[in-house]
Amino acid sequence: MESRESVRAWAPLDEGRLQRELVGSGVCSRVVRVDSTGSTTADLVEAARREDFAQQWPHASVLTSEEQTAGTGRTGRAWASPRGSSLSTSVVLRPSLPASQRHWLSLVSGLALVQTLEEDYGLDASLKWPNDVLIGAARDEPGRKIAGSAAVAPRCAGRCHRRLRHQRPAGRGGPAHRDRRIPAARESGSSVRRREDRPPHCVA
Repeated sequence: MESRESVRAWAPLDEGRLQRELVGSGVCSRVVRVDSTGSTTADLVEAARREDFAQQWPHASVLTSEEQTAGTGRTGRAWASPRGSSLSTSVVLRPSLPASQRHWLSLVSGLALVQTLEEDYGLDASLKWPNDVLIGAARDEPGRKIAGSAAVAPRCAGRCHRRLRHQRPAGRGGPAHRDRRIPAARESGSSVRRREDRPPHCVA
């Protein structure tokens, strides 16, 4: 485990290299690095409420922070990422997917990371349902979590609010979520009509 002193000594992300290798190569449309924030996802969800969100944050835009102080996990538990200890990153996606398939986005991103770790770095990686990436897992060892992913469809200007949730099918190792309504509707007791012809912004 790295000491606190060595974590502090880590150099910040090279913004020039990020632009060259991610934006210049066409992998990302925009990359923004900040020193510290409460939550990169919360920042983009808030930005999505503005009318110019699509112009300012096009598909495949990335927000990354050296430090995250008020992150939340899939079940709402709070966690923080001290400076230099990890990559706290959110990506804006606009998938052309029907509503019935959007909940797969977070799981697919986890599988993609597992594949990258195995094929490009030779690590023994695995996915713990639904979105935790582990390395070094064995029959008697749970492995070490090195990443997690979550997808959120925020309330955007002129669009309805949807949050992408994972659901483990009943009878396949765990119970299904009982209340599958989106959070805004569940809290208000109302229903929100899903518009298949207007795919939402998605922050992953």
